[in-house]
Amino acid sequence: VRYLPKVDMELRTPGESEFSSMTVLSPFLFDSVRTTIGLDRDSYFASLTGGDMSGGGKEASGKSGELFFMTHDGRFILKTVTDGEVDSLVSMLLPYKEYLAANPDSLLTRYVGAYRMKCGSFETGFVVMNNVFIGAPNLDVMYDLKGTTEDRWVDPTKHSCLKDNNFRGTTLFTSDDIARTIHAQLRKDTTFLQGRGIMDYSLMVAIARKEHVEWTQTATWSKLMGGLPSTECEGGTVAPVSRSCIVFLGIVDMLVTYGVKKIAANA
Repeated sequence: VRYLPKVDMELRTPGESEFSSMTVLSPFLFDSVRTTIGLDRDSYFASLTGGDMSGGGKEASGKSGELFFMTHDGRFILKTVTDGEVDSLVSMLLPYKEYLAANPDSLLTRYVGAYRMKCGSFETGFVVMNNVFIGAPNLDVMYDLKGTTEDRWVDPTKHSCLKDNNFRGTTLFTSDDIARTIHAQLRKDTTFLQGRGIMDYSLMVAIARKEHVEWTQTATWSKLMGGLPSTECEGGTVAPVSRSCIVFLGIVDMLVTYGVKKIAANA
């Protein structure tokens, strides 16, 4: 399949009589988003088609039944999404693009494409987004943080991604300049999401301890992604354990608006 800036493509799977169709959603707006963040078409298409994707499993960080795939070069994640999430993304594309242009070091996920695929009676939507952990070596621990303690603990022996209550007792230290920059950017990012009625997003925090890895920072679309030197301190004030580490950050799952479903869920 060669790249075409069209809205619809029709593909046939070898050995099957049914046609599969793929709809490219809001292609011109997404092309504008990709241009804004410095992602050219050839590079994007090469990531999507240059090798086999990995994954296909369910989300490690939550209860979602959605599927995840990673491109062969590790740059992008493909995630199946609901129609409501697709609508939420498409409706915010213009202000989202303008926000990223004004805030190039935002921690927000870079959504760079949305598609709807149909094969026979099966139909699903999916989005393409940057891998916020790109360049990360083998990670020692990963957290999905939402800023609440309700139902936010998992058994670390059974889950690869931990939650807010698992993070309790851990403090991450970095330089004053980096800390101030992170706090200021998080305020801007969360204010933008609040203005769009977005809720239930996560701050992903991953830690690679330096004694386990050799690391150099990977250039990304934000200087706050790709790894930041830090110190991890566990144990509170009683016999704390400190380790040098690299911290990877990114805000993800930012397509759920505060609608009837969430009001009912929290009633």
